[in-house]
Amino acid sequence: MTIQSKFYRYLTLFFVAILCGAIWRIEIEYHGWGGLTWLTYYHWAVPISLIVYLFWANLLFDFSLKKRLAINIAALLIGTLLLYWLSQFLVFMFNAGPSAMLLHFQMEDWTRLFYSYGIYFLIPLFPISTALLLRLVNVKCSWYHVVLSVISMFLSIPIACYILDWTNHVGGANYIHVIKSGVLIPLWLFSMGFVLVQTNKICN
Repeated sequence: MTIQSKFYRYLTLFFVAILCGAIWRIEIEYHGWGGLTWLTYYHWAVPISLIVYLFWANLLFDFSLKKRLAINIAALLIGTLLLYWLSQFLVFMFNAGPSAMLLHFQMEDWTRLFYSYGIYFLIPLFPISTALLLRLVNVKCSWYHVVLSVISMFLSIPIACYILDWTNHVGGANYIHVIKSGVLIPLWLFSMGFVLVQTNKICN
């Protein structure tokens, strides 16, 4: 079964994005909301959400079994690598206390700069890697849509802050709580999925 209609692509993407955000939040609540506890354990919501997202993406294209297997393995490897570095950057940004201060003092200047600003270069790699993978399997993907996806991912951060502020969410409306609350996750997934929704032509 292949989802060709853009309406149903967007509709299913919406539900997938909400589901992944809910899975993240349920895991956070299970371990306890307080403090920075959420930075101290492995989040099973991440690989589960990656698999759910890839399952949805597979419904959009009619690939041969060999090509489908290859692109899914590549997507899992790239996704795992990007998510690993995203977690490293987030831990560095949100870590606090004496241990964090000591870590900052022990770092070389270039290392500190890398961890401080690396996330801004990492975020665009999610839609860019999606486009490159699609092109490797001869699927046309407009770079215009990739740019819109990148812009949307960055705009999702202040939008998520506004949602937290509007709902008077516990912890306040700040960067750490847009992630911890899970509000940012559906916005980011929808932004990344935009590239896939807008892609439906296979090159000969």
